[in-house]
Amino acid sequence: MGFHEDKEINKRYREHKRSQGFIDRSLAIADICISLDAARTVDNEDTYLEPGISYFYETEADYLSDSYYHFLADNELIQPNLCFNKAIHEGHEEPKVVISYLLEIFDATLPRYRLRNRLKKYVEYFDEEMDEWEEQTYGDPQPTILLVCTTLTDLIYAKRRTRGLMADIWEYENEDRPQIQFTTFEELKEHGVPAEIWEDA
Repeated sequence: MGFHEDKEINKRYREHKRSQGFIDRSLAIADICISLDAARTVDNEDTYLEPGISYFYETEADYLSDSYYHFLADNELIQPNLCFNKAIHEGHEEPKVVISYLLEIFDATLPRYRLRNRLKKYVEYFDEEMDEWEEQTYGDPQPTILLVCTTLTDLIYAKRRTRGLMADIWEYENEDRPQIQFTTFEELKEHGVPAEIWEDA
């Protein structure tokens, strides 16, 4: 992280109920939030004299406590680790959300059958829940799903599996076809969310 040595962080996180995967995922989410804060040119307020860009995010703990993405707390299909959006501010106008994201980092110990099930649920979410998304977010754009795999092998498998699941519902050129993108945990750690590290399913 830059402020403390890894040895010191590991010592503070030495708790038998928390796996190394949980710690790594939590630190990655924190790094993403810090990078989103650094990338904004204005704060998340309603109006500004000058145009700019802002990012709004909620972690899983945030949206479970009745916040902007509260409707995901009761969703039986997906539980992303991070929800965020990018908004354009144009002077005194209300900010306009131009893109939304749902991000999940898959654990290294996630068995293949559970990975398949998780991918299927994201596709089902797009097929069944977009009306609720639009209603609850007051018309935010359909989210892009960002899925982070531990290994390149898992990424290749997940992309192929997701492509097949989507082909059963949407034609490739269909404008309602969801945007689901993948990267590896190492790429995410090295380059961050805004980098061109994401591969379409």
